[in-house]
Amino acid sequence: MELLLTGERISADRAKEIGLADWVVPHDDLLDEARALASRLLRAAPLAARATKEMAVRGPHLPAVDAIRFGETMRRVAGATEDAAEGLAATAERRDPVWRGR
Repeated sequence: MELLLTGERISADRAKEIGLADWVVPHDDLLDEARALASRLLRAAPLAARATKEMAVRGPHLPAVDAIRFGETMRRVAGATEDAAEGLAATAERRDPVWRGR
């Protein structure tokens, strides 16, 4: 609230300290770090990532019981996909999964 009301600027380190930023990197490393994050995100199962994002967006606006129910529904839906089976198989076979978004 303080930042909203005062309009004051803060340092990147302070933004991280108060939870406004997840991490701080030197300017010269920014593009490499962004590409590394993008690469990690692309390795995630797309349907599970979509369900997670949906829960993150909707959950805070729901009553607690509804948020829990919605989260469990999303978990079950994502867990019943072909990609979920592929993730388990890939882990058992010690290989990278091949996601199909189904």
